[in-house]
Amino acid sequence: MRSLLRNPAVLLGAAVFAFALWRGSFVAGGSDSYGYVSQARLWAQGSPIVREPLIAKMTWPDADKTFAPLGYKPGLEPGTIVPVYSVGYPMLMGLVQRIFGADAQMGIVPLMAAGLVIGTAAIGGSVGGRAVGIFAGLLLATSPPFVYQSLQPMSDIPVAFWWTLSAVLASSRWRWSNLAMTFSVAAAILTRPNLIPLAVPLAVFAAFANRRNNEKHNWGAGAAVAVGTALGGLTTAIINTVFYGGPAVSGYGAPRDLYGVAHAATNVARYLGWLIDSETPLVAVSIAGLLVLASAGRFHRWMAFYAAAVVSIVLCSYLFYMPFDSWTYLRFLLPMYPFLFVSLLSAAAIPPLRDRPRMKMAVLVAVTLFIVVAHLRYIERWHVLSTKDFERRYFVVAQYARGTFPAHAVFITLQHSGSIRYYADRKTLRYDWIPPQSLDDVVTQVTQSGFKPYILLEDWEEPRFRSRFGEFSGVGKLDWPPTVALRREGIRIYDPEER
Repeated sequence: MRSLLRNPAVLLGAAVFAFALWRGSFVAGGSDSYGYVSQARLWAQGSPIVREPLIAKMTWPDADKTFAPLGYKPGLEPGTIVPVYSVGYPMLMGLVQRIFGADAQMGIVPLMAAGLVIGTAAIGGSVGGRAVGIFAGLLLATSPPFVYQSLQPMSDIPVAFWWTLSAVLASSRWRWSNLAMTFSVAAAILTRPNLIPLAVPLAVFAAFANRRNNEKHNWGAGAAVAVGTALGGLTTAIINTVFYGGPAVSGYGAPRDLYGVAHAATNVARYLGWLIDSETPLVAVSIAGLLVLASAGRFHRWMAFYAAAVVSIVLCSYLFYMPFDSWTYLRFLLPMYPFLFVSLLSAAAIPPLRDRPRMKMAVLVAVTLFIVVAHLRYIERWHVLSTKDFERRYFVVAQYARGTFPAHAVFITLQHSGSIRYYADRKTLRYDWIPPQSLDDVVTQVTQSGFKPYILLEDWEEPRFRSRFGEFSGVGKLDWPPTVALRREGIRIYDPEER
């Protein structure tokens, strides 16, 4: 235990864990966080398929879609809704919830964030020594997308953790590493199935880079990756078939609806720009680092191969994916970040520095300090540490709705369609699925069914709501005073009967 406490990587991981707990937003708020947290509760209760009896009673077009909050979609069976997001992370949360209680599930991301930093340090240490490992862990710990995701209950940190853990186990001589790697690979695939191609280079790396008992190959390690891949892939296929109608159909839709060659140019420009902006142009030095690793010993060459494969596969996984317009989607690339930073710092082992340890250390310190400062400035510029305060509005609004409005209230909303259900236990309807000509019909049918409709909108949603419905509906004009205005949270709640 004392040796662990003296390990700088463990201390750094502990600091990351403590910081994430302190500044984290443990709220079922927007689409992602609500989607994962609510699905976890459903798994803990037994099944993530939700039955909604009201769907069968409503006759407006796409009524089943309006009852599906953010993070959900209509199920194959009429009158049901199912989660959109992959099941790996929510299933783990549900298991933790069943064993330790609902609050404990929120510790998973902080704990895995710490593990990801320690794993990065382990990989760096295996190829470049303790200094490279610690500095690579520090670069990851302060990287803006890592910090941003370590503060929220989403799957980006977990999937990066599982793949990094698998790489550490693949090069480990621990007796049970193959068994552990089987489960970590399966968990990684269940968490984000589109990254299943990473299993191929991992199997090669595990078989050839990790020698035991002076054997030339470790076929058992390669087989462990294959078994984990089969377990994760088969389970994902079964769940996809039950939820969405086909083994290759995810909650987001069929692959042909998500990927397109035309997206490549936009994604290259955006991801490359965000990467350079957040990680500084020094990130390009990672390429030189791969060459340095490849020119070293046998293990280093295999690590260079695996690092290059991870970076290439992760990038290609999103190169043709639908484009996004925010730097925060660098979170998709987090599984490659440990190898990016290890490769970057490995460039300090170029021949002029290789035999000059003091100069090499000076270069490592200077590069790390430069990038860390840039990270901190970027985090400040984008108010990353305000995430907790920003996300808390979902909980505050839902608690207000629960305490103020009747149990038979139905909220027509979008951004709060999940959090109102989760914290207020009130039904919601998504207005983005209501046809523009059908809003009055929706209000009428909800009222005739014995429920009381309200319209709940954030400030930025009101112009969109009026634009969508105002031409066809008096209610859609929102031309009467709101029943409630929560100014601090930027929320207005309208009662159609008061118009």
